[in-house]
Amino acid sequence: MSHPIARCHAFDGLRFLAFAGVFVFHCDPRGLWMGAYGVHVFFALSGFLITLVLHSAGDTNPVRTAGIFYARRTLRIFPAYYTCLAVVLPLGTLAFPRSHVFYLFNVKIFLESLGGPIASLRDWDSSGIHFWSLCVEEQFYLVYPLILLAVPRTHRRLALAGLALTGTFSRFLISRLYPETYYGQLLPVCMEYLAWGGFAALVCERGFAPKISRATLAAGLAMTAALALLGIRPANALVQQFAPGFWQTARAVAFATLVAGIWVCRDSLVGRVLAWKPLAYLGRISYGLYLYHLFTWEAFARIQSKWPALSSVPPVAGRVALTLGAAMLSWHLLEKPVGALKDRFVFR
Repeated sequence: MSHPIARCHAFDGLRFLAFAGVFVFHCDPRGLWMGAYGVHVFFALSGFLITLVLHSAGDTNPVRTAGIFYARRTLRIFPAYYTCLAVVLPLGTLAFPRSHVFYLFNVKIFLESLGGPIASLRDWDSSGIHFWSLCVEEQFYLVYPLILLAVPRTHRRLALAGLALTGTFSRFLISRLYPETYYGQLLPVCMEYLAWGGFAALVCERGFAPKISRATLAAGLAMTAALALLGIRPANALVQQFAPGFWQTARAVAFATLVAGIWVCRDSLVGRVLAWKPLAYLGRISYGLYLYHLFTWEAFARIQSKWPALSSVPPVAGRVALTLGAAMLSWHLLEKPVGALKDRFVFR
């Protein structure tokens, strides 16, 4: 068995919905700004799954467990990411290409923003600005296994709660020191979502009674809906992740509860809808969808300029078609074949 937990197909559907939120946000940042929180849903989901995988793998040899984890993540993430960079870098549209190569783009734009707004990010739809979340994820993958596996199993829930509170403190501190910067794209600030997701995973690992399971899913759905209705619209739609007070903490807890509820109630109506095969398939290719979606916008504009017959096609339809086509090719020709190599790296 190459994976210590069974695949939850409902999570595939959730991945796609998270991407769809980001996609519509980029189509209309001011009117559909709530869609941007799809990134944060994915953070909570990522923290949940990575924690469950590492905790369930057993750590009689934590060094081996971490090594297997790094090998499997490398095979999953690097091929599509660096293929995308290889295609985009020659176009010269990326603002800070070296930072993209080393997964430091989020840190770079924070440092650059210390001097004020970054002029090179004005063309945000072609500058690779959406790669900031991939950098957060990769930095998390790098350091988190070392932290979690170093903590005794019986103390991990307490450690994750502490990590979540550390994220809250970091956000308050950095926002006070550098309020006009891109501080919300730093790993310590985003750690709230990742850590609360991980904490929820360890709570689920102990098992739930059926009534509690249904209550968890209902609470996650209710809190997410409430936050959507009560959310505070940011003054600048492109920095929507900056939330005052404890709004971000509330979102992190809500999204983590939602993920936990879907996990323990995967046979519920919500779970079955999310696991619907077409939706689950789109979720499996969602990494490619996210990677390529902004770059296809400019590509479609160029296609329309060269082929007048396509001028009547709505831009959104063209963007969807190109993004979907690029992601499908990436999945079937690159990600899936390379991903099969993960079977050589097996958790005990």
